[in-house]
Amino acid sequence: MNDQLSNPQESTPSATAVSRGTAGVLMPPPLLYLGSILIGIGLEAQWPARWIPSSIGPWVGIVLCVLGAGLFVWAVGSLRAAHTAIATSRASSCVVVTGPYRMTRNPMYLAFTMIHIGLAALTGSAWLLVTALVAFLVVNVGVILREERYLESRFGEAYVKYKQRVDRWL
Repeated sequence: MNDQLSNPQESTPSATAVSRGTAGVLMPPPLLYLGSILIGIGLEAQWPARWIPSSIGPWVGIVLCVLGAGLFVWAVGSLRAAHTAIATSRASSCVVVTGPYRMTRNPMYLAFTMIHIGLAALTGSAWLLVTALVAFLVVNVGVILREERYLESRFGEAYVKYKQRVDRWL
């Protein structure tokens, strides 16, 4: 199996953003998750709500944060090794199918979600857990669906086959 799939299709994409060579996502995912975390912290400060016992929350939180950070670093390394864009505002040069991309099509978003839930466990904040769920849903609709349309229009059958082999999340 190749390290990545290339040779973008020359077909005319339907969405304006795709024709510009980007997915046209609503907001950069790191900012979306950061904003979601800040909203959760604000809600927690105003209306404290706990969801996990303080005896296990920090342990669960640390494990999730460390695993999420490791997954993020691995995913970024895989994209850099393939010489393709990391930022959603830049055009992709290939479909990466190595590293964590062998197991999930969205390892960076999975990492952000793990870190967000890890922070919720670490602090015991139910509000951070709720905002993690909201961020997860927004990323699915406002980012991933757009990225998938873009990648299908850019890489055609190669991306469709990749989607058939590898799940969106796990």
